[in-house]
Amino acid sequence: MKQKRKSFSSGQGQLTGLPRQLKDNVADVHNFVAKWNKLNSKGFTQLTNVCDIKISLLSNNETNSFAPQYSSSLEEACDLLCETYKELEKVCTKLTNVSLKFAKLTKLDGAERPFVSWGATDFASRSQEICDMLQKELKVKKCIVENVAHVDHHVNVKDVNEFNKQCRDYLMFYSSCWLHQPYINEGKLGMLIHEMLMESGHA
Repeated sequence: MKQKRKSFSSGQGQLTGLPRQLKDNVADVHNFVAKWNKLNSKGFTQLTNVCDIKISLLSNNETNSFAPQYSSSLEEACDLLCETYKELEKVCTKLTNVSLKFAKLTKLDGAERPFVSWGATDFASRSQEICDMLQKELKVKKCIVENVAHVDHHVNVKDVNEFNKQCRDYLMFYSSCWLHQPYINEGKLGMLIHEMLMESGHA
C-alpha cells in the first residue's frame, strides 16, 4: 500500500463490549501496517545507501583482489539499516499480538453480529492473513540485512570484472526484494484493511 492513510484512533465511537474491542483492534491493525509501510520506505533508502557504498568499494578496489571490501561508512550505514529492521520486527510482534487478541475474542462471538455482517471470527481471519504476509516478509528483510554487506563472500569466480559484476547483481537483487516485498500482495493487503475498516465503522 503506497497511498498515505490517516492514523485511526482506538477511542472512536460509543461502542462497548465486544464491538468496541473489535473496533479498537482494527484501528491497531491499520496503524501498524501504516507504520510498516513508512519503515519499509525508510529502510529502502538506507539499503540503497549501503549498496552504493559497497559498489563504490568494489569499483575502487585498486589491488583487483577478491578480498571482502569494507569501510567505516559501510558499517555505519548497515547499523542504521539494522535499526530499521528492528523497528519492523517490533511492528510485526505488535501485529501478532493484535491477531492473538482477535483470536481470543472469537470465543465471545455469539450468533449475533456486532456490525453489519461480520463476527469476531471474520475479523480474526483477516487480521491473521495480514500478519502472515508481514511475518514472511520480515524473514526476507532479515536475510537482506544479514547479507548485504557481505555479498563478496558469496561470489566465487576467478575474473575480477565478473566478480564485481556478480556482487553488483546481488546488491540490486536485494534492493529490488526490499522495495517490492514479494510476500506482500499490496492489492490484497489494501482490500483486507479496507474491508475491516468499513465493517467496523471506521470508514
